[in-house]
Amino acid sequence: KVAKTPPSTRSRKLVSQTSKEMRWKGESAGKTTSGEALYKCAYARELRIDVGGAVTLEDDSGEIVICFVEYMFQKSDGAKMVHGRILQKGSETVLGNAANERDIFLTNDCLEFELKDIKELVSVNLQSMPWGHKYRKENSEAEKIGWAKAEERKKKGLPMEYLCRSLYWPEKGAFFSLPCDKLGLGNGVCGSCEHREPDCDELRILTKTSFIYRKVTYSVHDFLYIRPEFFSQEEDRGTYKAGRNIGLKPYAVCHLLDLCGPAGSKKVDPASTKVSVRRFYRPDDISTAKAYTSDIREVYYSEDIINVPVDMVEGKCEVRKKIDISNSDLPVMIEHVFFCEHFYDRATGALKQLPSNVKLMSVARKATGALKKNKGKQICEDNEVDSGKWMEVPKESRIATLDIFAGCGGLSEGLQQAGVSFTKWAIEYEEPAGEAFRQNHPEAAVFVDNCNVILKAIMDKCGDSDDCVSTSEAAEQAAKLAEENIKNLPVPGEVEFINGGPPCQGFSGMNRFNQSPWSKVQCEMILAFLSFAEYFRPRFFLLENVRNFVSFNKGQTFRLAVASLLEMGYQVLILTIVYLNYLVSTSLNLYTEKLYTCCLGSFWNLRSRYFWCCSVQEKGIHLGCCSWRDSS
Repeated sequence: KVAKTPPSTRSRKLVSQTSKEMRWKGESAGKTTSGEALYKCAYARELRIDVGGAVTLEDDSGEIVICFVEYMFQKSDGAKMVHGRILQKGSETVLGNAANERDIFLTNDCLEFELKDIKELVSVNLQSMPWGHKYRKENSEAEKIGWAKAEERKKKGLPMEYLCRSLYWPEKGAFFSLPCDKLGLGNGVCGSCEHREPDCDELRILTKTSFIYRKVTYSVHDFLYIRPEFFSQEEDRGTYKAGRNIGLKPYAVCHLLDLCGPAGSKKVDPASTKVSVRRFYRPDDISTAKAYTSDIREVYYSEDIINVPVDMVEGKCEVRKKIDISNSDLPVMIEHVFFCEHFYDRATGALKQLPSNVKLMSVARKATGALKKNKGKQICEDNEVDSGKWMEVPKESRIATLDIFAGCGGLSEGLQQAGVSFTKWAIEYEEPAGEAFRQNHPEAAVFVDNCNVILKAIMDKCGDSDDCVSTSEAAEQAAKLAEENIKNLPVPGEVEFINGGPPCQGFSGMNRFNQSPWSKVQCEMILAFLSFAEYFRPRFFLLENVRNFVSFNKGQTFRLAVASLLEMGYQVLILTIVYLNYLVSTSLNLYTEKLYTCCLGSFWNLRSRYFWCCSVQEKGIHLGCCSWRDSS
């Protein structure tokens, strides 16, 4: 559940100590927007405080807080104030014990405190790493020197020198690159405060038939998603092995009929304000058998009228008659469009043909339909344009991609259809799958072999054999590769995007034999995958796996993977995508999810977790209908 008040909007009350000698050094450097004098330097007792430095202080709970000084100013009552952003040690983030003790992360939590509250100075180096495969060795040497220096300071009993390379944003599940050019300017502007969004849960009723909630405008006759927990009746969902799946359901589809509340209200409580909706049932609301055999886009009209609190509304969708849907024969979900052909009587459980007098289009859709009838001419809708325009993106404008653990090419196909990438190389261990990949992607160079062998061969080809730690078996097989295969191997600088889903069997909660030797071998393939990122340093990196990857081995494997990607210099975004929320059916209609780690890379699965990573230079990326941008 998303917190209504994110940490970035919290303030912490600080306990001021006894006032001693506090003074500004130098003249005022300007004024804040409210007219208060700004200063670049100050003295708190014997401590010299500079804008862009870091200090420690104690909050009202006794917690020691490390704070980055954004600017300093003097209030009208003479109080000398500091505005800063909290710095969080790596061990206090999702990295836990996998974090380097020197690592500290900038956050979006801001504090304002008096100069006299400062306890100590802290040495924090804001570091921006040079990016690219050509800097790999240089960065590695710099890292070793930094470690040696830190160990030497520790032996001498000197204070820790912290290293800050990323902005930690837990609400987004991400580590972003530091906006170094916007930090510690001392001009009265804080980047975190400046970009802070207003309360996204605000509800405003515009008229008797429309309202705005979470920045989305709704009108009577619109179709809505309603949170499934609102409907108390639990239908039989079958028997599941994993207990977390029991009772979990997708959003309910409803038709907005009326709303209650005073028009023009500036702010209304979304929990107490209700809307009247007609419920459309989905196949899995009727029976497991119906869910298994029905189209994932099908819903059933009913006479059930329900009053629902506005805070249960989760977005807009469309319900049309099947004949009004383009590509109606394809069982895929596009632009949140459902179709309805039947009426469902909940009292009797009967399904009947939809009465001809039932109208399904929203007001906006009706207006579009009227325009289409003019002189037989048709207007191409935005969603129809978007769904096809990405296919027209030329290969030269796409990201050159290496697909590892490629299978028959499903992930590559999806990314290519989104207009994002062009898969030029693929690695797959199984011959039948590799042959299928060749058929699906005839322009790609497909290597059917162990990915460790391929990486060893690539490093040998590039003259980096001394940097490669491999088994003797991998070295022998790499030496036996055909000359034609070696010629086609990608090299650093050519690959812009690496994606793949390392074997998930060892991580999956559905695997009763995840402690078997083979499962353990499968789990270790994550290391090989990360080695490709380490050597190639592509602009983008996508790792997909099951959600249980996060909790496997008490979370240590997950934490080490994220820590490794951050050490390489990537920005990292971690996403969990619940397929059922997007109406992607499974063979058992289970509630499934996967993890995607995006460095500006990672993505999605049935309940899939994705790591999406990108280089520090990337300011944002648009993947088809998905967009992700960093803090700057």
